[in-house]
Amino acid sequence: MASFDKYSNYNKETSFSSVVFGSEKPVLEVELNELQQILNDKIYKLVRGMGTKVLFLETPTVDTTNFKFTINSALVYEKTSGYMIEVKNANVTYSSTNRSIYLKIEEKDVDSATELYSYGNTNGGVITNPIKDSRFPIETSRRKCLVYTLVAGTTVPTSTDTIKYVGIATSNSSGVLTYSNYVNSESVVDSLLSINTTIDNIKSGTVTVGNATKLNNLSASSYCLASNYNYKTYYEVSQVSGLTSSTATPALVWSTLSSGSIFIVSSSTISASGWNFPDTSGTLTVIKVSGSSGFIHFQSKSNINKRYYMLLTSSGNPTGTWVSMIDGGNSATVNGFTIWTETNLTTPLADSSLPTTIVNQLPDKCIFYGCVTASENLPKWLPTAITTKSWMLTIVKHDTTRVKFSLDGMQDNSIHYVAGMNSGAWTGWNLLSNSVVATASIEDEVEV
Repeated sequence: MASFDKYSNYNKETSFSSVVFGSEKPVLEVELNELQQILNDKIYKLVRGMGTKVLFLETPTVDTTNFKFTINSALVYEKTSGYMIEVKNANVTYSSTNRSIYLKIEEKDVDSATELYSYGNTNGGVITNPIKDSRFPIETSRRKCLVYTLVAGTTVPTSTDTIKYVGIATSNSSGVLTYSNYVNSESVVDSLLSINTTIDNIKSGTVTVGNATKLNNLSASSYCLASNYNYKTYYEVSQVSGLTSSTATPALVWSTLSSGSIFIVSSSTISASGWNFPDTSGTLTVIKVSGSSGFIHFQSKSNINKRYYMLLTSSGNPTGTWVSMIDGGNSATVNGFTIWTETNLTTPLADSSLPTTIVNQLPDKCIFYGCVTASENLPKWLPTAITTKSWMLTIVKHDTTRVKFSLDGMQDNSIHYVAGMNSGAWTGWNLLSNSVVATASIEDEVEV
């Protein structure tokens, strides 16, 4: 019978890169095992350089009614161990108490009698153990196996030498999840090592965004996930270089904003002429997709039915004339984007169980604009704070992979929420203050 008392003589400090076998000499089991360790160590070093990441290959399933979360397909990288593990069909039920969803990862020694699970998922189906070859009466080899369990708890435990824990998501009181350690698949393919460098710089506060504005008041995860896909969001006139209250005319605002910007301010903060606001108090939203494509909108703070948009001229300048938006009409195309309101939806906003319920109804190159009031039957995926206020919900959809959400408080100019969807995965809401410029363009190094 084979002996498995000794595994290998491998020592990382030797810096061996390969094993050279001699002619007509016996090959020891420890040498074959060492060969595997050398190769594995090279892979582990690459994963350590990337950092801890969660890459969803398929959009996870979230049931906020029953508080159930399912990872359909994902790759999970754990930095300290260098583990890279494929997660398939793993699900867990979370709660208002157990809000932290995480993956528990272990490497175990297994033999031909060990019960094995599909893809290493301990909560998955049991599969046939193939270790013992049917041609031989005895066990000739064994294996090392990475196994994982998707768990919901009060917090993510601290990793040990033998057990690693990776945070996946955190739930709010309504069951809406915010993902942890999440990165976009396209970014990983194109810029694995660049992502790690960029994220580390963000966490240290050394990266600059927009007009050399430091990211001081927004966490790294919020920064990467909330305002994704090259949209910069400004909440003060002074945040846009070259603009002041008295100079922010329609033409200058439009020309000064870079393509891929969202500008949301109270109309009362602008004294420049040319706007001719249709009410004394309202919210001005300027979404600039390109020089000739975008949306200029005014929403009265005193009357939710007073909604207006401004067209652009053929040369790409604001006309200065407001056009009333009438709910119940057919969708209109404004400046290259289709404009939808709640009446264009088949499934109403109040009945939407997930953000994708609304997003999937919208055509590509669409801007959805709707008013959300405290008296409505609100969907659970909106922030709980809106139950006491009225808000303007803006959804900018380029396509199914590039979606930007914004909630603007109509009774409070200082409160705004942003969110996004990366490769179809909902990121959750992030509360921004007036002092924050939220952006997704990290000096053009990587798209997150």
